[in-house]
Amino acid sequence: MTRIFVSIIALIVNLNFVYAQTSLVIDSLLKAYARENDEIKKVNLLYEIGRTYELNDFDKAGEFYKKALNLSKEIKYKVGEIMYSTHYTYILNQQAKYDSSLILNLYSVELSREINDSLYIAKTLFNTGTVYREKGDFENAVAFYEEGILFFQNFKDDQLNARIHDVLSILYNEMRQFDKALKYGQTALELINKTDNSYFKMDILINISNVYFNKNNFKKAFQSLNEALKIAGDLNDYTALSTIYLNIGNIYLSQKDFEPFKKCMENAILYADKLDLAENKLIASKGLSLYYLNRKQFDKAEEYALSALDQNKRVNNYIQLQKVYDLLSNIYYAKHDILKADFYSGKSVQLADSILNETIIEKTSELQTKYQVHKKEEQIIIQKSLLEKRRIINIVLIISLLGMLLTVLIYSRYHKQKQIIQQQRINQLETEKKLNATALVLKGEEQERLRLAKDLHDGLGGMLSGIKFSLNNMKGNLIMTADNAHAFERSIDMLDSSIKEMRRVAHNMMPEALVKFGLDVALKDFCSDINQSGIMKINYQSYGMEQKEIEQTKSIAIYRIVQELINNALKHSGAKEMLVQLSLSEGNLAVTVEDDGRGFDKSILDKAGGMGWGNIKNRVEFLKGHIDLNSNIGVGTSILIEINI
Repeated sequence: MTRIFVSIIALIVNLNFVYAQTSLVIDSLLKAYARENDEIKKVNLLYEIGRTYELNDFDKAGEFYKKALNLSKEIKYKVGEIMYSTHYTYILNQQAKYDSSLILNLYSVELSREINDSLYIAKTLFNTGTVYREKGDFENAVAFYEEGILFFQNFKDDQLNARIHDVLSILYNEMRQFDKALKYGQTALELINKTDNSYFKMDILINISNVYFNKNNFKKAFQSLNEALKIAGDLNDYTALSTIYLNIGNIYLSQKDFEPFKKCMENAILYADKLDLAENKLIASKGLSLYYLNRKQFDKAEEYALSALDQNKRVNNYIQLQKVYDLLSNIYYAKHDILKADFYSGKSVQLADSILNETIIEKTSELQTKYQVHKKEEQIIIQKSLLEKRRIINIVLIISLLGMLLTVLIYSRYHKQKQIIQQQRINQLETEKKLNATALVLKGEEQERLRLAKDLHDGLGGMLSGIKFSLNNMKGNLIMTADNAHAFERSIDMLDSSIKEMRRVAHNMMPEALVKFGLDVALKDFCSDINQSGIMKINYQSYGMEQKEIEQTKSIAIYRIVQELINNALKHSGAKEMLVQLSLSEGNLAVTVEDDGRGFDKSILDKAGGMGWGNIKNRVEFLKGHIDLNSNIGVGTSILIEINI
């Protein structure tokens, strides 16, 4: 699963609000507003009321912000209009409405320049840079941040500087320069700890946890999120609570700890519903779908995946939509509904193509715009100096040719990239189908083995035991000659041998120890049985097998692989001793099988017609493992198989 981490940053740097939402605070602010006669102070009170509502009611907050905007326009209070942009765009960003947010932020930059207020210019530049960052346009994000820093340098304020460092931390994190991101984030935390602004501290902790997660330091990420979770609970901030649970759940998912992951996704949806946070609901629904798919509860997985698909209609996030399509495709493959699976797989490929085409069009449009701007500049130069007319025309022609050539090159590059992506997707689907087919074959094979073993043991075994009991009873009632008595005893012995052989065959088909006690005990018993037979001496070793329980499907596949390797050695190697070793460390299982036999030329495996080696390779591929075989004639054979459990 793709990352679920969502960085939160309040795009307004208004540092004097009281963030605790209680009815008492709201009532107090409303009474103060009713008593106030100064229009500018009334505007500020409206924003403060909206900011208090913003913690858990976006609609109410938006109503007060719009009242403040209307009053600001009425009294021609430009700062009030700027404050509307910086406040309301925070709500738009939380609702993933970045295009609307960008329009308002760019307008607030123009207003700030108009009144020539350095602080508001710096704030609005940073807010605009943040929206560009959210849209993935890092070039524009860096440009706005760099200009904003020039204005911020004139102010000595811990909260302000903490905000700057936090924004830069987020930027470098998304540019995957994690060490820089962590350095700026830790500095932001040190600065904000000097103040009493717990709301902003919560934001910084969430952003730092994002960096730690990307650096695979899950312990530190978890610590930061737990501290942020406590603050969010104290503030009753539903947006933050929903996002933090998404982030904590992502840590559990990365560690394959599915039950707490499920609980986090449910909590994320619970708080997202309170503010109708469509993107959070989308990600959490996708997470719950993945959980139920892992638990093979395919109907529940389908229900949540379709819910995520419905939420995306409001968010219009193409990347998340493609992930949902892939998830639905996998669910329907698991349900053996191939038509629906192929339908959503095709939708995913089409969407990937669409995203690529939009990128090409956007880049081409940017190039054409830059060219048109340059062309207009050249036309102005022509008007100023007729003497340079020929030189300017030549420049325009050259730029035109270069622009066309660059456009063709860009299109060619992206077209080639599109073909590569399509081929990769095709290869991925073919691999997934092959693995699914292999899984079904292996599952069917093991089910048939289990059925036959049960039939042999419970059916034929019971019948043979009954026959033996009947014959022993008959023996006491029959008068037989010495020869007949001897023949009767031989028949009883042969019947005993048949019962033992039947039990041995049933045990090999599905060892009882494997089902009851797990892989380690079953392999130890298998090797012990061979040792007792005297055919070959097998030294069985296991390390770390007790640290993690291996699911039964994988255990059976690994057991069959080792069983097949040992049987091959017994049949073909002429070995006297073997080593069978299992070592489990940090989720990686290493299986080693070595013998001191005659060895063989590995090239014969490609020509061999038997099914043994093919079965081994199929099972290793099913487990997504890697096999390494070394054999030299006269030296012996060593096989190492590595599997991620």
